[in-house]
Amino acid sequence: RALIEEVLRTRPENCFLHPEAIQCEQTFVSIAEACHILFAGYHRFPHSSNILALASLLERPVIVSQGYLMEERALRYKLGPAVPEGDVEATLDALDMLQADVRSPAPQRRYFDSYLRVHSRTCLQHSMRILIDGHDKAKPEHSEAGRSLPAA
Repeated sequence: RALIEEVLRTRPENCFLHPEAIQCEQTFVSIAEACHILFAGYHRFPHSSNILALASLLERPVIVSQGYLMEERALRYKLGPAVPEGDVEATLDALDMLQADVRSPAPQRRYFDSYLRVHSRTCLQHSMRILIDGHDKAKPEHSEAGRSLPAA
């Protein structure tokens, strides 16, 4: 906590912290574009978030909280690490690891494109058709059939 207070007080130019919600989506996306690493370590948030799609679209690694759906998705597509909620040391370790990876001449392979395909509007529409009609008439154009992805 003291480190976070120090960062908020000194405002280093290579760190953006905003302790309140950013209301404007365009502003939020602009800020995310300027970042090399995104942080989505939400507290007690069992759902997913559009931040994984945004991270994939911008090809930015993202840190998420352990124990929830976002962890499952972030790890499956290698979008970034998961840390225990509220664990500042683990978060700093994850930042150090991602910073080294981002600067590496051979960064870790991340499946940004696969995440976007699987979580696209086309796939959602196809899944809804299956639920409503009760069967699979045709696979969507952007299906993952035949692609190699990490095991779920």
